[in-house]
Amino acid sequence: LQKEFGDLRATIDRIAREADFDGIPILNGGRTELEVGTEDGDASRMELSFSDVTADALAPGLGEASLETSEDAEVAKGFVETAIEVSSRIDAEFTELRERLTVALDRLQTAEENLGASESRLNDAGRAAETTNNTRGQILLKAGVSMEAQASQLPGLAMSLVGSDS
Repeated sequence: LQKEFGDLRATIDRIAREADFDGIPILNGGRTELEVGTEDGDASRMELSFSDVTADALAPGLGEASLETSEDAEVAKGFVETAIEVSSRIDAEFTELRERLTVALDRLQTAEENLGASESRLNDAGRAAETTNNTRGQILLKAGVSMEAQASQLPGLAMSLVGSDS
């Protein structure tokens, strides 16, 4: 029983040392900062702190606990109960962290959607401006052709007016 207890403590410590997310240790007191926004500065950064979940961090003394005697087992039981309580608190911290990251992700997705909609509106406005310029050019061209046609008819009209008076 003592060997199994020691093996379980060693497993807890190994998991705490080796667990990471993208190279960031998440179970042995690591901390990191993530960029979670679209602006420069602290408002777009989120600092993440992770609790140490090694056996001794969960319950100081758990690493040296023994099951050799019934008294030792009672002491070890107290350490295990403390470790369970601390683990529950750490689980709540991870839940809160997950919620913060979910909110940040939702904000980024909303910003991405808004950016896409803005880009679409700008493209639509650009196409409308180009269409307006093309239509304006066609109107001016037709007006010019019409004025030229009228201008070339004026001398003939003037001659017919002069010729009809005589």
